[in-house]
Amino acid sequence: METKNFKSFTGEDIRVAMTSGHVFLISTGEWTSIPKFAWRDSYSAGAVSEDTVQAAAIDKTTMDIVKTKTKVEDRKLMAKEIVKGWIEENDLEKFSTKDGKPKSTEIGKILKCQFPNGQRDEIWYQLQEEMK
Repeated sequence: METKNFKSFTGEDIRVAMTSGHVFLISTGEWTSIPKFAWRDSYSAGAVSEDTVQAAAIDKTTMDIVKTKTKVEDRKLMAKEIVKGWIEENDLEKFSTKDGKPKSTEIGKILKCQFPNGQRDEIWYQLQEEMK
């Protein structure tokens, strides 16, 4: 028989009484194994299944990753615009005399954060391609 673990997060135990005569007590403490035919009634009574809790945790982690990637992409776009401005203003002090790349430290000062060399290289190569 297929079962799923349920738990009460309401602060009180949940009693699921079915018309078939089956009665289940879903506690706040430990997970309670409920057969498939009682899942709908368990959800309706306010119980939460273990797989739902796990999916919610995965979704939160995924959202955190997406937010972080979005922040990085936004920061790279801003850095790209900053470097474009330096090029238009011919502000050579903002570029390295060794390799001609924009200085990560100068970008970081404007963005008020550390700007990694790898990200600097990425936007620099993009700008070079756009200017061809």
